[in-house]
This record gives sequence, C-alpha cells and structure tokens, in this order.
Amino acid sequence: MGFTRTIEVIFKRFLPAPFTIAVLLTLTTLVLALLTTPAPAEGSHFLELLSYWERGIWNKDLLVFGYQMMLILVLGHILVLSAPMNRLIQGLTGLVSNTAQAVLLVSVSTLLVSFFNWGLGLIFGAIMARKVAEASTQRGFKINYPLVGAAGYCGLMIWHGGISGSAPLKVAESGHLQQIMAGISDTAVLAQLPDAIPGSATIFSWWNLLLFAILLILIPLVFIRLSKHAPHTEVHVRPYRLETTTQQAEGAAERLDASLWFGRAVGLLVLGTFLYQYGSQLLQLTLTPNMLNFFMLGMALLLHGSFNSFLAAVEEAIKGAAGILIQFPLYFGIMGIMAESGMVGRLRIL
Repeated sequence: MGFTRTIEVIFKRFLPAPFTIAVLLTLTTLVLALLTTPAPAEGSHFLELLSYWERGIWNKDLLVFGYQMMLILVLGHILVLSAPMNRLIQGLTGLVSNTAQAVLLVSVSTLLVSFFNWGLGLIFGAIMARKVAEASTQRGFKINYPLVGAAGYCGLMIWHGGISGSAPLKVAESGHLQQIMAGISDTAVLAQLPDAIPGSATIFSWWNLLLFAILLILIPLVFIRLSKHAPHTEVHVRPYRLETTTQQAEGAAERLDASLWFGRAVGLLVLGTFLYQYGSQLLQLTLTPNMLNFFMLGMALLLHGSFNSFLAAVEEAIKGAAGILIQFPLYFGIMGIMAESGMVGRLRIL
C-alpha cells in the first residue's frame, strides 16, 4: 500500500487534470502552427489560427462523434447499474475465495464485457473488483486488493479491438473516410478510398479475433502468476449498492414512471426497431456507433424495467461523461488548427 500511495502522490504532484492537459495541447498546437505554417497575405496569422480553432470546436461531424462516445460510456454504465447485472456480479463474486480466483474472474469477465462495450467494461470491471473486496470483508478471506483492482481495468487493453472501438465503428459509416480526409488528401487519393470498411474487415476479422483470444488467455495467466507473489491482507470496505432507489408512486403519472411493464415494453419496442432497422447490416457484420447505442438503449430500458430506475441510473452515469463533454471540443479545435493551417500536410511530408 505504501508503493500505491507513493504513485498516487507523484501523479497528483506532476500530472495536471485532463482538461488542463487539453488546454496545454491546444496552446502547443497554436505555437507550432505559428512557427511552421505560412502567414496569410493580409491580416494576423495568430487571429487566423484562432479562427481555425473556433471552427474546429463547433465542427458538427466531430460533435456528433463526441456525443456518440458519450452515449457509449453512459449507456454502458446504466446497464451495470441494473438489478439483473447486480445479481450476476453478486453470483460471480460468490465463487471467489482467494486472490488467484479473484483476478481470474475479474480479468476474464472484464475482458469479455469490454470487447462488447468499453463503457460497460470500464464500470463493470471497477464494480467487480469492489464486490470481490466486499466478499473478502464478509467471508474473511485475504486478498491483494490493488492487484484485483488492476484486473478490473484490463479491459482497456482490448476495448478498441472490440465492438465499441471508435475507429472501426466510424469507418463503417458510409462516407466517413472521405469526410475526414477532405482538405488533407488530394482528389486522386480521395477517389481511391472506400465508401466504408465493414466490421468483417476490422472487428470480426480472423486476425483481430485471434489477438483477442490470445489476450483473453495471456492476461489472466499473468495476473494469476502475480497473485502468487503478492502480499495478501484483510480488506474492510462498506457494501456498494448497485440498485437505484425509487420513491413510492402516488399519482397516475408517477405510477406510469414506476411501471415495470411499460418500461420493458418500450425497451422491447426499441430492440424490435433495432432488428428491423439494422438486421441486414448485422448479417454483414457491419456495426456503427448509432447501431451500438440504439441497442444499448433498448437493453438498458429492458433491464431496468421502470423509467424511474432508468433515469436514476442516468443521473449517476452521466457524471462519468463530463470529461468527454468538455474536453473533446478542445481536441476538435486542435484538429481544426492542424487541418486548416496545413500542419497535417506538412507532418505527412516529414
């Protein structure tokens, strides 16, 4: 625990907040653009770059991408907060009685869930690790909690090769490649780009699935090996309840909000629409961010049942998307500077 505390102190002292890093990257890009790109014939070079930055921040296509990524994270978190997921996690952690079993369970389950959805895997792994600690507290067996916690985040090693990976999902959208390369590549290069790259060539390609299978075996084995040499201590944590609380329904409108059959019916309606709208694309192993989020929305409504439970989970989950909401526009501004000033072309030549 002393080593863990030392690392925490170092990061807090020398690593600023992610938003601060985004601002520093923006200023660095502005300076580099001033030094490496030609000034306009008339007017201020600096003000022109600021104009590129502002247009990049409000790039509508990039804002759509940012909102899609927020939904992937938020809807994944909402799913974890549902009662069925809580029962699943409780049942799995009941099988654990030592650190080796704990890291095996947490790492394998987190990897599998993260392959499906990185937002779901990120929260699922953290809660799985916490529930293992609760089981250790209640049943009195010793574990290495930091190692179990590390296993809960191993899904970050494979998520981008999974179904919710942002790059493979976006290139599966029609016209996305030409759109992002417009203004960067010449017409001849743009004409050679495919309209879209299906998931069968990325996520579900044999080489990507093989790599995932190797990591699914190798990562848990590494954690098990580490657990044999890690110190084991007693853990004391208070229970973390996954269920969302709802108030007693009094009026007709409140009863509708709390109705399990109504919420599940809407969830089934969303899932039915998903199959109708995207069934042919699924058969072709083509996935897009909108497809994934629409499916996750239907599943979240179905598993939570009532709108009360769903909305309470939304309020809890939305906190984790604050970084995407406020930081991504700054990154879009950086892209605006690099694309419109010609920095991208110069970097490509170098």
